[in-house]
Amino acid sequence: MHDIWPRPVEGRSRRRRSYKGRDKVTGRADGKRTCPAFDGLISADTCRESRGRVRGCDARCPYYAPLLLTSAVLPPKQLPLHKCYLRRLPRSGSATVIVCRANPDETLRVIMLLLDLWKVGIQECIVDVSATTQAVDKLLRVEEPGFEEVELSECQALVKWAETISRDVGHEMPWEYTHWNALLDDMDALPEPPGSLYKCARCGDELPDKAVTLMKRYALDTDVQFYMVCRKCGGEFEDEW
Repeated sequence: MHDIWPRPVEGRSRRRRSYKGRDKVTGRADGKRTCPAFDGLISADTCRESRGRVRGCDARCPYYAPLLLTSAVLPPKQLPLHKCYLRRLPRSGSATVIVCRANPDETLRVIMLLLDLWKVGIQECIVDVSATTQAVDKLLRVEEPGFEEVELSECQALVKWAETISRDVGHEMPWEYTHWNALLDDMDALPEPPGSLYKCARCGDELPDKAVTLMKRYALDTDVQFYMVCRKCGGEFEDEW
């Protein structure tokens, strides 16, 4: 096995450097996390997609352990709602939803969802069953652009839309979401979102069937990105990038 850290030099401080190698799964030159499950380097994307789904990916992994739930019991629906937050990334189709409920011990039970409303729907879900208010406040401060406080109904509508996209394109939803979605109340009771599966990237109106069919066909292809607009915006579109 070769050393991956430079040897210390007399009179100089030892400085850590970042190295990359071949991803053991994809073969791309972006592997930078040592994975005990795959016995080699993998990329952050491979880590996220394989997390908890392959033998050997467990609490021993420093990347997965912080995301493991500290309770195996479904959250009671009667926990009072604390606050809800939403962050949208313009021109990307991405949104982040955070719903916090108050535990009896004054900690927060938090579900955070990364939504991809132009491709796969519910992309990632993280749950913390005993977060401090300070930790949540720190998260809200460091993200740019920032979060805004919203009503639970707005979060539910977005998540339901993302859930519908995931189902339609065949994207496997994170098991954390299927296990903990009661934190958003009864999602099954919400109606299916109206209109086209995907919406205009510029104005949010419906997209024609041909555009939606094309987006669904390539939704699971990580090398394809979309910026689809409706007929109205297509006629008025000026490149603002």
